[in-house]
Amino acid sequence: MAEIFHKFTGKSLKKEKKMVSGEIENLEFRLGEPIGKGAFSICYECIDVKSNEIYLAKEIEKVKFSQEEIEIHSSLRHENIVSFQEYIEYPGDENNYLIIEFCANKDLLSLIKKRGKLTEIEVQYYITQLIHALIYLHSNNIIHRDLKPGNIFLDEHMKLKLGDFGLARHLYRGDKIMDKGGTLNYMAPEIIEANGYYYEVDIWAVGIIIYQLIIGVLPFKGNNNLETENKIKEALIKYPENAIISNAAKDLIKQILVKDPKERPSLRQILEHDFFTLGRAIPKLIPLSFLDKEPSMGYIKNFLIDANENGIVNREVVNKNLRRIKFDDDTEKTDNFEIYVKDCIYKYIDKYGIAYRLNNDNIGVYYNDTSKIIYNPRTNIYFYMKSGPSKETTSGNINDKNKIEGNHDLEKKVKLLQAFIRALAKNNTGSYSYNNLLNMNFDSEYQGKENETPIYVKKYYMFDHNSILLRFSNKNIQIYFLNHESILLSNEQKELRIFSRNKYELKSQVYDIEEIMESQNYSVIKKLQYTKSLLEKVIANEEKE
Repeated sequence: MAEIFHKFTGKSLKKEKKMVSGEIENLEFRLGEPIGKGAFSICYECIDVKSNEIYLAKEIEKVKFSQEEIEIHSSLRHENIVSFQEYIEYPGDENNYLIIEFCANKDLLSLIKKRGKLTEIEVQYYITQLIHALIYLHSNNIIHRDLKPGNIFLDEHMKLKLGDFGLARHLYRGDKIMDKGGTLNYMAPEIIEANGYYYEVDIWAVGIIIYQLIIGVLPFKGNNNLETENKIKEALIKYPENAIISNAAKDLIKQILVKDPKERPSLRQILEHDFFTLGRAIPKLIPLSFLDKEPSMGYIKNFLIDANENGIVNREVVNKNLRRIKFDDDTEKTDNFEIYVKDCIYKYIDKYGIAYRLNNDNIGVYYNDTSKIIYNPRTNIYFYMKSGPSKETTSGNINDKNKIEGNHDLEKKVKLLQAFIRALAKNNTGSYSYNNLLNMNFDSEYQGKENETPIYVKKYYMFDHNSILLRFSNKNIQIYFLNHESILLSNEQKELRIFSRNKYELKSQVYDIEEIMESQNYSVIKKLQYTKSLLEKVIANEEKE
C-alpha cells in the first residue's frame, strides 16, 4: 500500500459531498505525475485516499472550462464511455478538476503511433464499440463533435471507452449547430462550410477513423489547414499504393465519407455493413499483447476464417443495399413515434395532477381540473389549454409577467408548472440536465408560430399503481410504468414500440402488430395483451362518460 501512495505526492483535491441520507462525505484525491497534456488541460493519475481507487484527474483552465461538459459527462452511463466520478473547484484556483475513469492502456492514437496501423479484425473490434457509444449519445440528443483516436481510450482489459466531452453539445430536434468546433482532420465538410450541422458529423468522423486505423494515415491531410479543408470539402478518397484493405472496408469508407450528410449511413446501418460480417464473429476482448504487436495469422483466422495471407477477407461482392431498421437509438426516428414521455411524475395526482418530460424535452402538466399546459424550455413558449365548454387555448412567453399575472388561473398553473419542473429535476431519470430549467432564464427567440400547439398529453388513465396510460394529442398511446419502462402504440394501431431498461440505458424496438402473434415472441405477445386489456378498460370508461 505504501508503494501505491508513494507515486501520489502531488496536490490534494478535497470536496465535501452531501449524500442522499443528508450526511456529509469528505472526499480526497491525491495527484501523481502528469501523464498527458491537451490544448487547455493537463491530466494526472490520481488516487481516492479513502477507497484507494485509481482515477484520472483532468485539470482545466477556468477560462476554458465548459459547464456543459460537466452536465453532459456526469449524465452518461455506458460501458463504452469513460465514467464520470467528481467535479472539484476552488474559488481561488485558476483551474477546475474533473475526476474520471482511469484508462490504463492509453488511447487509440498512442496505439497507432506504436503499431503504425491495425488489422481489420482489430478495427472491427474497436469501431463496433465506438458505434455503440455513439448510438447511446445520439439517442440522448448529444453530439460529441470531437471524435478522434486521441479521445478514444482503452481500459485495463482493452475495452474501448469514448471520452473528452469538452466540445459535446445537446442537439434538439430542428436545431443546428453553427460554430466550427472539433479537430480539423476529422471535421465533416458541413462544419467547414459553416452552414449548420447535425449528428452526421460524428458519423463522418467514424469513417475518417476507420481509414486511419487500417491505412495508418489520414485520408485528407494537406500541407496546411487550407489545403486540408479543400480536400475535405472535395471528399475524394485515395489510397496509398499497395494499401492492405478489403473491398468491404473500402466500400464502407466510401459510403460514410460523402459530402451530403443525408447520404451517409446511420450508425445501425454501419454495423450491418459487410465489413462487420466478413467473419464468423468479432472478438469480445483482445489480448494486451496487441498493444505492441499485430495479431498472428492463427488468431485472425479464428474470426476471419476466409482471410488471405494479408489478414483480410477480400470478396468482390459487397452488400450495397443496406436495410433500414427502426431503433429508438437510430438518428432517424420513425414518424409514428416521434414524441413520447421519457419521465413522468404522478405522486401528486390527487392534489395537482401529473407532470411529464417528453423526449424533445418539452415539459407538460395535466392538471386535476383537466386543463393542460405544454412548455418549451428552449423558447420559453407555453400553450395553456383551459378545460370547460370554451376549450380556450392561451399561448405566450413564460417570462411575460404582464400577461400571466393578470390571469389568476394561468398564474396559478404556471407556478405549479415551475414546481413540477423542480420535481422532475430532482427525479431526473433522463440524461438532460435541468439546471437551466430551474433558472427559468431562456433568452432565445421563438421561431415558430404561436398557434402551432406542440404534441401534448391530452388525457390519461390510471387503473392501478404500476402504470399510467397516456393519450397524446396526435392519438398515439403510451403506457408508462413506475420503473420508467414504456409501451407505445401508434395512432393507426399498426406498430408497437417497447422500451426496456438495461442497466442505465433505456432501449427500444418497434414491432409490427400483425407480425407479433406469428413471431412466437411470448414476451412481446404478453405486452401486447396487456396493452389490449388497458385499451378495453379505456373504451369501457369512455362509454360510461
